Amino acid sequence: MHKAGESQALSQSMTGARLAVWAAFSALSGFLALGLEILWFRLISVMLKANSMTYGWLLFLYLFGLAAGTLLGSKLLARRKNPASDFFLFQALCSIYAVAALAFFVKSLGFDSVFKSLFEFFGQYDPIDFSAKIPPLKLLLELYVFLPAALIVPPVTLMGMSFVSLQKVLQTDLKFVGRRISLVQTANIIGSTLGSLFVGLLALRYLKTSGTLRLFVLGGSIFLFMWLYGLLQEKLKKKALSAGLSIVLTAAAALGLFYYVPNAKEIWHKLHGYCSPGQFTMSEDHSGLAATGPVSWSPEHTFVYVNGQGHSELPYGRYHSQIGLLPVFLHPQPIDVAVIGLGSGNTLYASGANQLTKNITCFEIVEPTYDCLKQLNKMKPYQPLSRLLSDKRIRMVFADGRKGLQRENRKYDVIEQDPLRPYDSGSGMLYSKEHFENLKRYLKPGGIVAVWCPTQRTMRTVANSFPYVLSFGATMVGSMTPFAADKAQVLQRYDANRIASYCEETGADCRALLSEILDQDNGRVSTAKFPAVKLNHDLYPRDEYWVNQ
Repeated sequence: MHKAGESQALSQSMTGARLAVWAAFSALSGFLALGLEILWFRLISVMLKANSMTYGWLLFLYLFGLAAGTLLGSKLLARRKNPASDFFLFQALCSIYAVAALAFFVKSLGFDSVFKSLFEFFGQYDPIDFSAKIPPLKLLLELYVFLPAALIVPPVTLMGMSFVSLQKVLQTDLKFVGRRISLVQTANIIGSTLGSLFVGLLALRYLKTSGTLRLFVLGGSIFLFMWLYGLLQEKLKKKALSAGLSIVLTAAAALGLFYYVPNAKEIWHKLHGYCSPGQFTMSEDHSGLAATGPVSWSPEHTFVYVNGQGHSELPYGRYHSQIGLLPVFLHPQPIDVAVIGLGSGNTLYASGANQLTKNITCFEIVEPTYDCLKQLNKMKPYQPLSRLLSDKRIRMVFADGRKGLQRENRKYDVIEQDPLRPYDSGSGMLYSKEHFENLKRYLKPGGIVAVWCPTQRTMRTVANSFPYVLSFGATMVGSMTPFAADKAQVLQRYDANRIASYCEETGADCRALLSEILDQDNGRVSTAKFPAVKLNHDLYPRDEYWVNQ
């Protein structure tokens, strides 16, 4: 009889306003959970120099932790008498651990730390190419198991345990199970949706990574206050005193963690393998992260990184200049030019070397790349970069290349594409048969498309997409109309139409670079010249997922 009366009292107490309060706590926990997931993916993707498999692996760790926490909670918390206090404690510890662990890891990085091998990898220009070589087992375990597991699994395990505690608070009467769980879970879903949208679209854009970490400190502080208040009230039996002490203790903990979180530049220079932020520049928003830093073996060189991966360098020259120069002198009248991908600006700069070119549109999905180049030029002036940033012919469009072309709906004489590595996440959208077919729509009569083709499959896909294709080593040029690459004629165009100062300012011999890539002319090619591998498609990006056939 006593238990029945107690259950009835609990059921009556869990109605109306109190149920709404618990729904609000559930919404806040969902907000923090999905917000943390977005932030983890930003940080760890940069650390791992993400490929197409990274998201799935991190999501596995996230869901594994949730499942483990729920299972542990159902076993360990069955006899706990105060599930509300447990819920607040687990949620508070989740945020505290997530922020403190990231901050501790960043502050500990260095060549003389226990994380030396990770720090050295963060400073590498290239990501791991699993299709070419499997890295040492020790590095593989550190990068893909120990590091992400240590950062993600403990806090999400606490999330799973808090879910069990929340159900113990709510489910006190079988008659109300459906109503209560639907209300609280709906609130959790709404909070999760808002958390992912807020962090993904607003917090990373305006608060940056460091500010977003501090935001989670505030969120966790609400749960910490509730846990302390319940604990102190039980001990002291005085609401006002308990509330006052809880506020003081929560504020002290939050301020301590606030100051422990490193600023954005400290976070990102460490996660790019630099001991000092001195000549390191970075910029980030919701679209991604860009950074530049000096090269240890050559102080006059600067690497440009996008989302942790090397994307060309300064000073300009070599292949990125070649793929920029080749099509604008191969085409007799390259008035309107489009370039997909900014990187260091090398390809974009070279594409402007022809005085006949009047309009250049550059599509770049990671907007901070442009801002980072401006910072670099202010700190370490480089004349070609200064010229690029002030060139009135150049118009930046910050969008995905495919979507940007569709939205702009203009036609070009030349379209140049020197984008992601073929195994990077999302790269399949720029190496697919459908993409190359789509490029035809934006070519003027006689227009050409120049593409970096790092794999045999990409070459075959390009050759299958255009009726007329010429191959220059790893560069393929396609068109809907016949065209030729007469070396003497192309160099004659270069001599007649080049902007002399434009080419000379790089310090590279642009004529020699152009001549070198023209020497790699393999003539007109077709799919028959390449291995009989299947093509890349939007729905089956084989290169992106390392499919061999």
